[in-house]
Amino acid sequence: SYDLLNNLNKSVNFAKVNASITTAGGKKIGFGTSYEYEYVWSSSEYSGTYAWDFLANTSGLFRMDSRNKYGSYYDYYSVRPVMPF
Repeated sequence: SYDLLNNLNKSVNFAKVNASITTAGGKKIGFGTSYEYEYVWSSSEYSGTYAWDFLANTSGLFRMDSRNKYGSYYDYYSVRPVMPF
């Protein structure tokens, strides 16, 4: 899932994915302003205690990061299914 998510980093891909999600009746990735971000877990591990995640907003900012998957601070992260197309 890391490679699929990281490919969203190209703004044109991000816009296409959000347009497809909207067409299908789903919720866009990210929130409505350039100051609000959605944090989403990836299913890819970075290490034994860290997993890849990303943060995004609807303005097109996208960043992959690694976080401790056992920290309670990250309980508010979303989980989204991802598949190649």
